[in-house]
This record gives sequence, structure tokens and C-alpha cells, in this order.
Amino acid sequence: MKFFISPPEATSWNLEVQELAHAIQKTFGDIEIHPMEHETSHALEWTSANGIEGSLDSDRNTIVLEGDIGACARFALWYRDFVPNAQALVFFDESYSADVALTANTNIDDLMTPFVPG
Repeated sequence: MKFFISPPEATSWNLEVQELAHAIQKTFGDIEIHPMEHETSHALEWTSANGIEGSLDSDRNTIVLEGDIGACARFALWYRDFVPNAQALVFFDESYSADVALTANTNIDDLMTPFVPG
């Protein structure tokens, strides 16, 4: 399943690709990073040993994750700490069946519950 982490509305804020790549590698050492050297829809892609595939879009402000909801939610919580608190973020799935504001107070259950069949 695909999950997205994005600002909830248009913004001029974006990430430095190398800074994000370095932070991901430092935190999740079992990740293979693939910087995109040519203009594509992604500025950065990565694959982890735990099965998550991720990318940073070419606008450098939206993360796309594909994998288990638990692993994607844990990444989202780490990413919330990486991004400046002033930048609002939302976590949602590909079909936009639900979205969760990703704040400093968001926890793993907040992120997983809307996407796990009850």
C-alpha cells in the first residue's frame, strides 16, 4: 500500500535532497539511497531492508512510501521530527480514504488506526 506525507496545502517550503539522504542513511542504516541525477518525478528514492520503498517528489516536499503500514507510520513519525515544526504535514493513503495531521503529538496508533480494517 502507498502512503504519502505532504504539506496539506501549497507551499514554497522544500527539503535539501542531500540533507534528507544523509539523515535517512544515518537513522536507517539498512537503506539503499538512489539520488535521481536526471529530471524525473522524484528527486530521491530509497529502499530499506524492512521492505519500505520511498521517494521524495521533484518539488522536494512530498514523501511517498510503499510498504507495511507499521513501518510507514514509524518513518512518518521520524520524518515529522526531521521537518521544521512550523511546516504542517498530513499522512494519507493512495486512495485518500483517510488523512491524519502529522504533528509533534501524533503517535503510531493515530497513524495506523484509520488504515487498518477494524
